[in-house]
Amino acid sequence: MNKFEAIESGIAEKDKEKLKEAMGNICYTDRSFSTNEFEEQLKHIKESGVDIIDDALDGELVSSGKAEFTDDDFANAVFELKYNFCRERIEDVKRIGRALYKPAPKPVASVRKEPTQTVGTSPNSESHRGTVNKAAVTAAAVAVIAAVVIIVLLIK
Repeated sequence: MNKFEAIESGIAEKDKEKLKEAMGNICYTDRSFSTNEFEEQLKHIKESGVDIIDDALDGELVSSGKAEFTDDDFANAVFELKYNFCRERIEDVKRIGRALYKPAPKPVASVRKEPTQTVGTSPNSESHRGTVNKAAVTAAAVAVIAAVVIIVLLIK
């Protein structure tokens, strides 16, 4: 299990909001939930004497009534999870993440393949293009959602 500074700090301070934020951020590091990191960290928090699980679902799940999902659905589900950290929202984020993203490749210890490069092409020319765009779109979606929530709260 990896040690995350935000998790350790949240445990030391018994800061549930900080821990919920950190757990939401872990969702982005393993979007397919294939490494079990999310559950391991959640168990670590609970074993440290801090319970961050909310008792009840507040509102509707992002996946309600949907058969297909988008990156925005994933971002919305993680956003909602940070504020209503209940089992139903955890499962909602996992369901959307597993539907959208492929599991992380498992490392092979005995076979190591050396990278090859075709003459005249940059080894990074295409590999980073899609990643940067997806990250930018996700960050923009989270920013828009946060702005909408702030505006709604100010109107009330």
